[in-house]
Amino acid sequence: QLSPEDAASQSPAAAAESFKDKDVQSLQQMEGYTWRLVEERADEPETGLAVVTADHLADANEFRIVTKVIARLPLVVRAAFHDYSCGDHAASREYFAPLIQSLSLVAGEGEPGD
Repeated sequence: QLSPEDAASQSPAAAAESFKDKDVQSLQQMEGYTWRLVEERADEPETGLAVVTADHLADANEFRIVTKVIARLPLVVRAAFHDYSCGDHAASREYFAPLIQSLSLVAGEGEPGD
């Protein structure tokens, strides 16, 4: 959960991009891996909600990481899906798609954190 000051100073889209950018920086710092961006998608399916998904692949290591960030400020959810044996990107994509698509942030009855 972002602090009230941070939540008030940025949009959900900016918050989601910021979290995704931190993940990309971490990937770039991994020794022995060369990552390429396969696909990136940014959506704002409703007012006050932003979703960023980034699909990275280290071809030589057959390692795939898909990061999904959902922001409805002050809440931000980040999930990373790892395929440590990704010899076939299309098959990995098909396998993980339902899991990735199922991740959502829904409004509950209580306050954030309840």
